Amino acid sequence: MSERLWNELRTCLGARRDHGWYLDEGEMAWCFGLGGACRVAVSARDDRIHLYDADADTWAELDDVTQLAARLPAIEHSHRGFSVAYRQILDSSLELDTAELAEHQRQLAAQDAALDGT
Repeated sequence: MSERLWNELRTCLGARRDHGWYLDEGEMAWCFGLGGACRVAVSARDDRIHLYDADADTWAELDDVTQLAARLPAIEHSHRGFSVAYRQILDSSLELDTAELAEHQRQLAAQDAALDGT
């Protein structure tokens, strides 16, 4: 792993946490998603950026953070909100933890504000 590239990713995506990005240290990847979902994963390997879209089950390789930064608005808007699986859970009769639901709603409100520029 390139430390330089990883540090660039941390700077770029760390500044976008309210958009829905978080660091999954166990996987050494930045993830985009709410409620613990990782709908898009970004990692640095072999001096390249690896981008995995879990919704579409597709991979892409990018040369640098500039290329990633150019794609971020489209990625964030197309993966905005909760995943299909999470919405199905919300629509079910499962009893969910109210504190966890409140936190996920807070995340959704923060993401909406960040992506709408408010």
